[in-house]
Amino acid sequence: MGFKSESDDTCASLALTENRFLDEYFRKDSRGKITMLLSEFYAIPEKLQGSRDILRMDVICERDYQRSRMDDGVRVQTSYLSDTTGNEAIHNVMLEEAILSSDIGKAVSNMESRKIFQYRLSQIESMKNDFAFVQGFIRMLPTRDRLLLEEYHRCCGDRHQIEELADSYELQMHSLYVRIGRIRMKITDMALPGFDRRYGGNAA
Repeated sequence: MGFKSESDDTCASLALTENRFLDEYFRKDSRGKITMLLSEFYAIPEKLQGSRDILRMDVICERDYQRSRMDDGVRVQTSYLSDTTGNEAIHNVMLEEAILSSDIGKAVSNMESRKIFQYRLSQIESMKNDFAFVQGFIRMLPTRDRLLLEEYHRCCGDRHQIEELADSYELQMHSLYVRIGRIRMKITDMALPGFDRRYGGNAA
């Protein structure tokens, strides 16, 4: 993950809204990360977008805070914070685009908490890439296994839907869970070397 330091942790407590989803993910080892991606498969894209939205609001709050310090006569070294309110919407759109492109360096370059904002975005980008990596192995599964796993993920843990899925495959619930477990283990075994290369086998 690169540039995190103890001073960044202090910054995080002040500048970043708590994100237990990301914090939990990056505390896990490689196998734990893969397990979390598979167990929350259909929720991951939405949670990643939610994390981007939260980061965007954190940056906006920091910008507004620095602007208020200027209004109070405290000198802040920045070029855009003194812009009129009429330009605020433009800045917000540019910020959203910067977050989506995973490049907020320019947008936060004059902010006191810029390093922790960049760190948080790097977490989001890393998890997005990890998810895509796992999806690649799912696509490489035998068609029958892939279709079963995709249908199981679409159930989102709803027991009634899982029971219907088991019936459609003429399986007992226990047998379905065992089969899903075996498919997930196969994916984990294929993806694990890549995660270990990326994270060294440890939590990030």
